[in-house]
Amino acid sequence: MPSETFAGMKIVVSPLIKPVPVLQIDPHFKWCTDEYRAKHNAWLLERFGTKEVAFVLNGDTIAVSPQHAAMLRAEAKKGMYAPAL
Repeated sequence: MPSETFAGMKIVVSPLIKPVPVLQIDPHFKWCTDEYRAKHNAWLLERFGTKEVAFVLNGDTIAVSPQHAAMLRAEAKKGMYAPAL
């Protein structure tokens, strides 16, 4: 399989990387109950959704989820970045 690149960085696609909530109450925040935290975090998730995350490895590689890789490919097809995926 040929190596994919985006803006000069190697891309590694991993199904282990998942989107994360945009906002949530920190689990170490002690001034609310677990029940309230769970309920409020569910509301925050519904209201604000999730975001994709990426991890830079060794300064020249980016690890992303399959969904994030698809987004990068779509941007590359627009011709905004080179070299493209």
